[in-house]
Amino acid sequence: MFWMCGECSRSVAETYADCPFCAEVKALDLALAKPVADRHDKGKTNFSHVDVFDVALAGVSLNAEYGASKYDLWNFMKGAKSALESYNCAQRHQKKWLNGEDLVPDAVEAGFDVHHIDAAIWNLMRLRQELVTFPERDNRPCKVRNK
Repeated sequence: MFWMCGECSRSVAETYADCPFCAEVKALDLALAKPVADRHDKGKTNFSHVDVFDVALAGVSLNAEYGASKYDLWNFMKGAKSALESYNCAQRHQKKWLNGEDLVPDAVEAGFDVHHIDAAIWNLMRLRQELVTFPERDNRPCKVRNK
């Protein structure tokens, strides 16, 4: 059975003393613990590890909105012509940022304050998905396959 820490609301294995997130927890009485439902989450993706990057996620989402206004809503699902197309696009956005430009000018003109880093992240996420969805488009000049 799992318990919920009354201080930080995180699940702990048996007692408050097991909570690694709350220093004061060890002093609390187990009688104050609230039982919580059992979950079978082992091996399942824990999205809370990326949800903390709310600024980046919002920026990537804004970039997707801009893309939908520029192309079609689900245009990106068709995939790039090649893996290097998405990679090169990400690199261009990173270089623009490195050279001092924060926002993507054509996105700003269209009413979207898209940051170059968010556009780069979008392209890397797109690339990662395309490597699974369209493996035949992986056109890297040198490939070492992990088996």
